[in-house]
Amino acid sequence: MLKNKYSKSRIHDININDSWSSDPQEIMKEVFEYYNAKFHEPVPNIPKLINPFFKKLHPSQCSLIESPFSIEEIKAAIWGCGAEKAPGPDGYTFKFIKEKWECMKDDIIRYIRHFEKTRLFSKGCNSSFITLVPKIVAKILANRLKGVIGSVVDEVQSTFICGRNILDSPLTMNEIYNWARKNKLSIFLFKVDFEKAFATINWSYLDSVMEQMEFGNKWRKWIFGCLSSARASVLVNGTPTDEFQVTRGVRQGDPLSPFLFKIAMEGLHMVIQGAVDRSLIQGAKLPNSGPTISHLFYADDAIFSGVWDSRSIRNLSRILKCFEISSGLKVNFQKSRLFGMCVPEYEIQTMTQVLGCRKSAFPFTYLGVPVGANMLLKNNWKPVINKFQAKLSNWKANCLSFGGRLTLIKSVLGSLLTYYLSLFKAPQGVLDELEKLRRRFLWGSTDEKRKLHWVDWNLVTANKNNGGLGVGTLKAQNIALLTKWWWRLKNESDYIWTEVINSIHNFDKHPAYYLTKKNATGVWSNISKAISSLLNYNIDPTSLFSLVPGANIKILFWKDIWCGDIPLQAKFPLLYNLETVKRCSLMDRLCRSGFAWNWRTTSFDADSLLELHEFHKLVGSVNFSQSFKVGFRFKPNPDGIYLVNSLRREVDSKIIQYKGPLIL
Repeated sequence: MLKNKYSKSRIHDININDSWSSDPQEIMKEVFEYYNAKFHEPVPNIPKLINPFFKKLHPSQCSLIESPFSIEEIKAAIWGCGAEKAPGPDGYTFKFIKEKWECMKDDIIRYIRHFEKTRLFSKGCNSSFITLVPKIVAKILANRLKGVIGSVVDEVQSTFICGRNILDSPLTMNEIYNWARKNKLSIFLFKVDFEKAFATINWSYLDSVMEQMEFGNKWRKWIFGCLSSARASVLVNGTPTDEFQVTRGVRQGDPLSPFLFKIAMEGLHMVIQGAVDRSLIQGAKLPNSGPTISHLFYADDAIFSGVWDSRSIRNLSRILKCFEISSGLKVNFQKSRLFGMCVPEYEIQTMTQVLGCRKSAFPFTYLGVPVGANMLLKNNWKPVINKFQAKLSNWKANCLSFGGRLTLIKSVLGSLLTYYLSLFKAPQGVLDELEKLRRRFLWGSTDEKRKLHWVDWNLVTANKNNGGLGVGTLKAQNIALLTKWWWRLKNESDYIWTEVINSIHNFDKHPAYYLTKKNATGVWSNISKAISSLLNYNIDPTSLFSLVPGANIKILFWKDIWCGDIPLQAKFPLLYNLETVKRCSLMDRLCRSGFAWNWRTTSFDADSLLELHEFHKLVGSVNFSQSFKVGFRFKPNPDGIYLVNSLRREVDSKIIQYKGPLIL
């Protein structure tokens, strides 16, 4: 088996000018020339992309990222690198450096200080095979850039930035699809494929964008030092080729590369946004004063959307070709796909011929999940079930102990489903099928032979505090994962996905409720139904959260839980009946000056006056702050941060009836 695997990993022959050759030297030469050309900038002088509307880095942020490297920062960067990952040409990994830190730290710190002052590496220090290990300096710079990049990169990019989630974009695309389909709107989606994106970025373009973002000279020289000093070699059948100088691109696997690529893509965002503002491209304008969605980026995965209009699509194609000239990022139109909704097939076919791309139809996969699919149908979950079964078939249950199988069920099998269950409400039939597969694997059953299930499955899934094994049910996991969207919706009001949800479902800017209309369809509608299902287990969703009031954020005065443990509507029903605007906000009830109460009614009877006295006493105990931002807090966690496992255990305690000790 090992010999066969070794044979498959080798290059035995290579086609050179329609002639096959097995000469090792010719193979090495061809591989060297291919990668040398791939990482070589063919056009040294390119036109600059100038845009005055780039977001700017604050001077304090510039000073922070250009400050001297501290010893603690250097050590943290080293410990943040994988210990056993791909070694450099010398064969050493970071595990060796960590183990011998006391002996090596003076030399390493001296090396870092040299780069800090000169922006240069000594020859050979930045050499690598294509499978390179992240370098210490790159890790330090990446850690610094991570803290400030969110202030210069727009919300259309949802990767490698704190607070942004990979599933934000699929949720947005699914909601736009359902909204357009329901309203019979003609829209297009254009999913582009960048040709070897990371390897083709022009360094001059990247430096120009950072300059317009007002990164400091020292920082830009550090970045250019990391890029320009790179030399690479390719391992061919275990033997390295000659080294070649890299003159373009960022290296995949380098911790700095994803952030530099985001900065490069910000240039494309500015160009597209400018085209939308000038009506060269018609984006998808959402209702209720919602945003216009024209593009979303996740690393090099870009998708464009808008009203179906041949002029807009042609302009988009022209912009992408012009962007290639400035940045080096080339769209592979042959691999890119065009989708049309409520558009005649012949129009889509004609436009694909004009663009030179492929025609595709809904549903399609975007960032690993379906867009445009009805996920309430069991048939659309087949890829997940098949993947689950495939994973199980690769493991031999009989070769593992009961404890080993239990560990795999808890960790590996649970994580396989998390991605899908975090966005879609799974049908009960799907959950039953997956639970069946988990049960069979735990007890070692196969298609040929059924094993005895020694205890009830409820006992296996029950919480350890109740005498179970703590596996948990997939139903509870699904509900807990989907409920997190509500928590995020209330806390992340300025993100694109929240604006999309609020506009399509006509929520207030900071909605009080997670519910949608009864006739609503789509992903968010199913998310809201999953949250509502908590009521079936005697869990009131509103009781799980509370609002921390702040003067700059809208809170519904009577309906939100912001003062005490229940809404004021329930605590003071007489006052609520006297209210003329039932959905008034907290700030509607507060004067702008001095935070004095400003009621819209003066008709109080004796009972109402008694309630009013208690009301003033309660509300008067709240400490309002002009600058304190509202928090939609998860009450089971003292920190207010939403914990999936906390709610999952609560739901499991309602679903699973078994309580008692485990006896095997």
